[in-house]
Amino acid sequence: MTLVCCTLYVMTPPITIPSHIQTIVWDLDGTLLDSFGIYRDCLNEVLQKLGKPEVPEVVLRHNHHGFIEDSIANALKEAGQKLTKNELARVIHDFYILNNAFIKDVDHQLFEDAIDLAYQAHQSGKQQIVVTNRPHGTERGKGSPRNLVANSRLHGFIDYILCGDDSSYRKPHRQFLEARFGSDLADLGEVIVIGDQFVDAELARNLGCNAILVIRAKKIVHLDRIGQWQGFVQIVPSLRSVQIAGG
Repeated sequence: MTLVCCTLYVMTPPITIPSHIQTIVWDLDGTLLDSFGIYRDCLNEVLQKLGKPEVPEVVLRHNHHGFIEDSIANALKEAGQKLTKNELARVIHDFYILNNAFIKDVDHQLFEDAIDLAYQAHQSGKQQIVVTNRPHGTERGKGSPRNLVANSRLHGFIDYILCGDDSSYRKPHRQFLEARFGSDLADLGEVIVIGDQFVDAELARNLGCNAILVIRAKKIVHLDRIGQWQGFVQIVPSLRSVQIAGG
């Protein structure tokens, strides 16, 4: 099995978000929320209970983007596990139950560098929006993006949360935001996207803006799928490398 990863061009700190930027579009999982470890442990515990082999971390990371259902299905497929439709539905159902139980103290699962940057942005009067493919639906419980924000230090910093089941579209489609903010996105003004995955760079490209990607694992996979990404994507080893102009 061969994983194709991009070569990372890590920018020399600091990167400054200019004063004309009015809105920061945040990714949630992996950028604000340190959720991968919970995802890995919950999924493998569910698989163990069902008598299935664990999925290696490298395979999980390779497929950890988009809807969680797709991430799980694609990871199992890449790991060579052939599940029936009903078996896959059972895995996802049990995963959600266990995942919600794991989320107890959200503040301890937030990335401190992201919280500090969100605070700076709030102090500078930036509008901040979370755009995530994680759904809000009732089955998410404490794992709902809106509940995660409401029950954490992010409350008061984030102005709006766009969840994966708010629209028939999902990230990285521009229409995901248009469904809420209108086709011209005029209410957002000048935008920058902050994330950790290639889909966040795709979203920035589709919005016609720049992106900052933070390295949370060793590599950002699939970034090479985006042509000429170096022209609008900056990569940092930590969000401590980012500052707000005038902040």
